Amino acid sequence: MKRYLICYTLMLFVLSSLLSTTAAAAPIVASVNADKIKDVVSVSSSTYSVMGDVPLDILNEVKKRGKKIKRVAKELQTESSRHYQVDDGSMIAEYFSGTPFYQDENGAWHDVDTTITDLDSLDLTKLQASKDARGSLNRQKTSRAKVSGFGAPQVPFGVVIPKDYSQGYQIEKSASQLKLIPMGASSVIGTVYKSNGVKYENVWDDTDVILSVLNDGLKEDIILKKLKLTF
Repeated sequence: MKRYLICYTLMLFVLSSLLSTTAAAAPIVASVNADKIKDVVSVSSSTYSVMGDVPLDILNEVKKRGKKIKRVAKELQTESSRHYQVDDGSMIAEYFSGTPFYQDENGAWHDVDTTITDLDSLDLTKLQASKDARGSLNRQKTSRAKVSGFGAPQVPFGVVIPKDYSQGYQIEKSASQLKLIPMGASSVIGTVYKSNGVKYENVWDDTDVILSVLNDGLKEDIILKKLKLTF
């Protein structure tokens, strides 16, 4: 049986919600003048890190210059970049085209994990989560109109994937929130797909849907099991 795939990727950013494709998180390394960085944020000498936090390619690049990495400048980190101070006072910045990191409520940075968790059994008091995810999940658990579904605590945004596809799914970042409710969809209970998504079968005639959490947002795959000339 041939299947036809229509793929929509919904990406979240700080100030807007956009439709776009997802790029792989490939690092780009650049040297940065330390004096320029100090103009933006003061560098604290107390945030030293073990060398195990520094990628091998960064260490090799600095070694070629006859220098050493002094520390990981964690106070300069973002969702898509990391910075390293060299022993001569200069900085090396490592940029990613994706979003491999998230920040928790205490300001600590962690690697993104797109694994979803059942909201009905979620204990936020014992769970490591990003600021946006924790806020979203807290509101979901206390809401009168809460949806039975899944969340992803360790991503840099809030997301709720319903068990029943017809209830719609929602994503949020900072103060922006977006909820999408499918029109004319059947009430279908989904099953966990891989570790980061939910699959719904026959939500429309001969049409399946997969909702998957990515590092940057929520991806919706609409799978046509039969070729249709009209909709």
